[in-house]
Amino acid sequence: MSGYRTLAGPGEVARLASILARSPKVRTFDSEGEEEAPRLAYSLGDIEDSATTLLQLLPRLMTDSMPPAEIEELLHQIGEEFRHILYHVRDPRYFRYLFNEP
Repeated sequence: MSGYRTLAGPGEVARLASILARSPKVRTFDSEGEEEAPRLAYSLGDIEDSATTLLQLLPRLMTDSMPPAEIEELLHQIGEEFRHILYHVRDPRYFRYLFNEP
């Protein structure tokens, strides 16, 4: 599946980082030598990658004659994309409130 990607490359991720850096709230999560805006932009780019992959995997589950082993393999692949998304939701400090973390 090819489709429009907002963060299709490093230039778009860098542009998003510069936009996010304008937010005082985003900057409150900066630490010495590490700015939050680039981390957040990179994470959003990887989440977009995983969402694109999920949109490719989900229709494949709708195959009526799919053998159980293939169903389980697809579910495993979906689970791994969820794992990747969770990592990139937790990694930026900005979204840690979702996990009741400081």
